[in-house]
Amino acid sequence: MEINISDEAMKAASKCPNGLSCLEDQGGNLCKVASCIAGEFIFITGENNKPCPYRHVSETMNICLCPVRRELYIKYRI
Repeated sequence: MEINISDEAMKAASKCPNGLSCLEDQGGNLCKVASCIAGEFIFITGENNKPCPYRHVSETMNICLCPVRRELYIKYRI
């Protein structure tokens, strides 16, 4: 499957500590999505503890604000 991510999302994800490696292996290096609300807010499982400027952790939830991760999930359900 060919994955196409918008230039806007790519530029907005410039702080990615992994150099957008998620795009190289079709999602193999991604946090797992637990749920998504209104196509905007992606809640992820707490399995991946790597530091990430796009992950926001609270006592009850983990939210991913990475624009590339969001687009991968919304477009491809990856």
